[in-house]
Order: sequence, then C-alpha cells, then structure tokens
Amino acid sequence: MTLKNFSFVGIFALSITLVGCGGTEDEPLTVPDVFGLPGDEARDLIEAAGLEPSLEAAESSVWQPSNWEVESTDPEAGIEVEEEDEVIVNLIRPVADEDADASAQEAEEEADLQSAEDAEQEAAEETERAEAEAEEARQSREQAEQAEAAEEQEREDRVPEQQESDGGDLGERVTEAALRGFNVDSFTGLLSQDGYDLSLPPYYAISDIETMSDSTVRVHVQEAMFDEEREQMGRWFFNMTCREVPELDTVVVNDVSGQDSNHSAQEFMRMPGCD
Repeated sequence: MTLKNFSFVGIFALSITLVGCGGTEDEPLTVPDVFGLPGDEARDLIEAAGLEPSLEAAESSVWQPSNWEVESTDPEAGIEVEEEDEVIVNLIRPVADEDADASAQEAEEEADLQSAEDAEQEAAEETERAEAEAEEARQSREQAEQAEAAEEQEREDRVPEQQESDGGDLGERVTEAALRGFNVDSFTGLLSQDGYDLSLPPYYAISDIETMSDSTVRVHVQEAMFDEEREQMGRWFFNMTCREVPELDTVVVNDVSGQDSNHSAQEFMRMPGCD
C-alpha cells in the first residue's frame, strides 16, 4: 500500500467515526423550567425549545398571559419529550393581582354604598323641602284668613254704637241725621222754611234715601239736577251726617232722569269735627 492510498483510507475512516457520534440522530428535548414566570415569557421559552405551549387556568380564561404566572407544567420541567409535543402550562393569578381585584371590588362596593347613601340623603332633603313649602303655604293661607277675619271685624267695629242700639239701617240713619241737620221733620218742609235759598240743590224734592251697602246710600230726588247741584248735595250729606254716621263713605245722587252720580267722602273738605 502506498502512502497515497493510506491517506485516502484514513480520511474515509474518520468520516465514518464522525457520523457514528450522533450527527444524523436527533438529540432528546426536555421541558424547560418556567415555574413562576409570567405566562407570556413561559410561552416564548417553550416555543423556543421546539415545543407547543398550551396556557390554561382553572378559574377563568387567560386573556392577558402577562398578568398570570406559571404554577406548573405538564409534563414537568426536565422531562424528555419529542419535538413539537404539547406542554400544558398551568397559570394562576399572582397574589398581588388578587389583592388588587379585591381592593377594586371593595372600592366599587363602597362607591355603590356611597351613591345609595347620597341618593337617600337627597331624597330626604327633597322631602324636607316639600314639607317646608307645604308648611309655608299653610301659614300663608292662615295669615290670609286671619287678615280677612280682621278686616271683617274692623268693618263691624266701624258701625257706631248708635246703629247697634237703634237697629236702623244706613239709609234710615242718614235720613234722620240729615233732617236733624236741616231742623225739619221732612225734606218737603224745607219749602216753607224761612230763609231757604232756592238756588241750592232741591233738598225739598228728596223722596227717599236708600241703603246700597254698609257704607253707601242712594238719594232719590224728584227733580232734574245740574252736576254742580249733585256735587253740592253729596258734600252737604257728608257734612251733616259725619258725626252720627261716620261710616258713610259714598253718596249716590239719583234724579228724575234716572242718572246716578257717585260722590265719595274723600272728595270733599269736611266740616270741623268730622275728620
């Protein structure tokens, strides 16, 4: 054998030896140790090892693996497996997350409780406002009723004691007071009274003094009258009756034309002692 042939045989034998050491056979794979790692990191390591990770959790679905951590794997870490074998990764929520969830739940419950208390307080305040408004309305009604009663009592108190004792109505009392003022028994007696000025309103033609209300009378005159005569007659009635019939407030003069003219006590200057 020559040196050249020997070199070729040696190279061939070395090649057989290298192939027999494992260059053609797959080395066994093992499950990596991912205990305690976040779910997404564990998944990446298992995929890098040539295996198929399956993330699972007992209590709920895993939506964000980064929020979970590895509790165990099946098969366990270090177990030899075939390439692309499935590795079940059991995940749990970290204690800190559970505490955060509990805190969030507690905060939500407290917020709901506070909202309920606020609503209850608002309802109580609204009820209190409604009751206060009702009480105010009741007091206003009572005050109005009291004012009306006081006004009615005041009107009754304005009736003089003479009217209560005599029992006559306003027209009768005005008639009596006017006749006493003229010092006659009837208005027709004024025609024969010495010194009576016929240029004055026709008092002698008064036929009746009618009660219209507790403060108003109508004087019926059986002659036609001018406006000045109507006004003068109204003034004289107030002046002659003011002491005996102080509640007289309005005199309505009515002549044969049927026309009424109203005269108020506030329109005239009263005689001394009538204010």
